[in-house]
Amino acid sequence: MRRITRVGLGAIAGAVTFALIAATAHAQQAQPATAPLTEAQTAGVRRLNEVIEVLNTGDYATIRAYIEANSVGVPNPSPGAKTFSGHVPTFSHVLRRYMTSRGLDLVRVTTEPARGDVVGIVRNRLTGDEEYLPLRVEPQAPHRITAVPVIPAAVVATWNLKRAASVAVTEQERLQEIGSYLKRMGDAEVFSGAIVIARDGNPVFAQAYGYADRERKIPNTLETPFLLGSINKLFTGLAIGQLVEQGKLSYDDPLSKFLPDFPDPESAKKIRIKHLLSHTSGLAREGSPTDSSSIDPQTTVKAMVDELERKPLAFNPGTNMAYSNMGFVLLGRVIEIVTGQDYYEYVQRNVFAPAGATSASFPLLPKDGVAVVPMAYPYEPVWDSENLRGDVQSQLGKHIRRGSPAGNAVASALDILKLSSAMRAGRIVKPETFRLHSSPKPELGATDYGYGFVAGPYLGRPFVGHNGRSWGQCSEFGELRDTPYTIVVLSNLKMDWCRPVTQRILRVLRPTEAMAKPAQP
Repeated sequence: MRRITRVGLGAIAGAVTFALIAATAHAQQAQPATAPLTEAQTAGVRRLNEVIEVLNTGDYATIRAYIEANSVGVPNPSPGAKTFSGHVPTFSHVLRRYMTSRGLDLVRVTTEPARGDVVGIVRNRLTGDEEYLPLRVEPQAPHRITAVPVIPAAVVATWNLKRAASVAVTEQERLQEIGSYLKRMGDAEVFSGAIVIARDGNPVFAQAYGYADRERKIPNTLETPFLLGSINKLFTGLAIGQLVEQGKLSYDDPLSKFLPDFPDPESAKKIRIKHLLSHTSGLAREGSPTDSSSIDPQTTVKAMVDELERKPLAFNPGTNMAYSNMGFVLLGRVIEIVTGQDYYEYVQRNVFAPAGATSASFPLLPKDGVAVVPMAYPYEPVWDSENLRGDVQSQLGKHIRRGSPAGNAVASALDILKLSSAMRAGRIVKPETFRLHSSPKPELGATDYGYGFVAGPYLGRPFVGHNGRSWGQCSEFGELRDTPYTIVVLSNLKMDWCRPVTQRILRVLRPTEAMAKPAQP
């Protein structure tokens, strides 16, 4: 993380006073004439300006000193804990906002009506997009900061936040605009990974950014395998589709046919393969071990299933949708029972190999965090009382020991594109099976999900593919059905930092008549 020269809090005061006058005027204009700002809201505007000024220094010590002096920390009951630990949530939020913006410019101030929180509409200096920065303060003096609250999406939508507009017309201009944006994000260390954009299956943009291994300064490349997160659900679903084509199982088969007592005998009779594929089974979300300390033996699908918590169904299967990693772990075990083969070997031979995706695999992730195959290490900023600088640390092997049928195979960006082409060409499943899997299932309660596929709308666009999020990894893959484009975004830095990148790419790749003309060589 870059930091500029330290700026003392006293030097900030003059700038804060001037900015406060303008911001207060904005805030008062945003209120009805009968509802002037309360004392706490006026103080909140002052705190908001102070936070922005401190954030814009980019200096760790200055930000920490301000937050420690002007926010309410939650006491840490642990003996010998550092007093600052209670301020970590507010501090980490402010420091993280600097990391992803390199500074914020205040545009206007409003309030969130339900709680009266003060909200700054700010412009991200790195992206040019408007964002919001909310604060909650004590109702009485000294009005210290008590929270950086989450504002409901419905309220945020009323603020009409402006996004940086694209002026590109031709495909070449669009790709140049995307490339310029990604270079800024890569140079600022906000994005690390690989991106491929293909038109009708052929790459028209392919670039890599950042490091696969920061310690050894090994750069990411288009051939670097990345952890894929939940993109792997798509491959598990296609493996099930193959078995249906072969007559070895049916989408209507009950889970009880393969696992008669999971999560209990009665529920196993109700849950069908199609419910597991579409997240409409009623099973709980997590497919991870019940105790994180027991991840060591989680290197086979059977061991993963044996450790799953057997919670009651949340709803009757086929009547609603609730995302379930657990459901896809069970599908992996069904594949093993039906074929008599190890899940990992089956997918390697029958899904990855037909596409020529030689980098795709399910490597073991050892305790010492040293990869057994060349791959991008997953990095996550660490925020705790011992490490408050937001330094990134590798998460390899800390949360899982091996990928599962629900997620975390590894593959390169170019091999994901090969898999995409193989799916569409009928080399993995028949075209009619691919269409079935990549279509939503509203009759089951899944209006934007098929059988292992996100089936639009996604980020406001008709999208068919999948995304993935986990510690130190963020991935997006799919076809934009209103354009001829397929995008692959693989990142090994922070579990949610690739989403703004995808949003920007989708904004630039908007459908227009210019798409009829390919980029000039």
